Amino acid sequence: MKIILITKHYVKNYGSVLQTYASQELLSRKGGSVYVANYILPEASGLKYMDIILRKHTSGSRLKKMILRAVVLPTMIRWKYVFGGFLKQYLNVCGSPADNCEKLRAELADADIYCTGSDQVWNPETNRGLQPAYFCEFAPKGKKIVSLAASFGVKTVREEDKELIKKYLEKYSLLSVRESSGIDILAEAGMKGRMVLDPVMIETAGFWKKLAAKRKIRAEYVLVYQLNSSRAFDRYAEQAAERLGKKLVRICTRYDQILKNGRAVPVPTVEQWISLFYYADLVITDSFHGTVFSILFQKEFINLYPPLFSERLDSLLSMFGIEERHISDCSRFDILDKRIDYTKVNEILDEKRKESLEFIDEILAG
Repeated sequence: MKIILITKHYVKNYGSVLQTYASQELLSRKGGSVYVANYILPEASGLKYMDIILRKHTSGSRLKKMILRAVVLPTMIRWKYVFGGFLKQYLNVCGSPADNCEKLRAELADADIYCTGSDQVWNPETNRGLQPAYFCEFAPKGKKIVSLAASFGVKTVREEDKELIKKYLEKYSLLSVRESSGIDILAEAGMKGRMVLDPVMIETAGFWKKLAAKRKIRAEYVLVYQLNSSRAFDRYAEQAAERLGKKLVRICTRYDQILKNGRAVPVPTVEQWISLFYYADLVITDSFHGTVFSILFQKEFINLYPPLFSERLDSLLSMFGIEERHISDCSRFDILDKRIDYTKVNEILDEKRKESLEFIDEILAG
């Protein structure tokens, strides 16, 4: 049974490529022949992506932009090696690069099932609107269309988007989302769906351990994986490591971040990224997938929510009854003495994993 999976596989983000890989492997093991649609948002490639970074991290100063451009360019070359290499080695990407439904329709018309994958595929903010391709608008009429742990990434959508969402999703025979807020958005649009785990979490810790690189840091360490710039976050991580008497290690997603506090690990490979989580003694993060891997590897972790799109983190912690791992006060260090009850967490994870695998069985049935 041929399955076309469309998701944000091309984003230069560890969680994005890993959830794509997990989705592919889960559907394949259940009997599908999975092909990842080579859909790339124009903003996610080349110089356009560089311009987005420059706009985000400079205040319009020409000098600042020149300096940042000099740093971002080698980062982008490294990204191509790290993420492009992972996609080439592990993902079954099909078709030539496409940035619209017409191109996808021309090349991907012969599948049995079309599946919108996980990650923030339906986020109207980060995607600059609701993108038809992520709603499988390129699929031929009459084909089976489903979603696997899709995410809106926001708590609510604009009123004008609700009717469009309903129009796009009416053709789906099975709908699943990753967050409770997604269930609410579907309900507001008159649709029903189920909440399942992110594909990364449907896979086991053992699955990911096999992919991890060898241990890089021999000392005990506090790992920082930070996607949003925050001086308060930086100070908190440094003080937490000092209190614990452990080394502070920072995953840097760009080369300009190596000047931040802690031992820098600049743009590690995907396998090294997994390894850094596996061997950490404590994780401090504002990342959804950073939190997911912390839970999978049963790590003590502290979550500082990002300024935007924190609903997915809130939903994740609530699911496992560990909301206390989120702190909003960067003077709170009492959490360092508290331990997560992973017996309880694993019981919930096993049950949610079972439900999620049953949903995948439904995707491939009939």
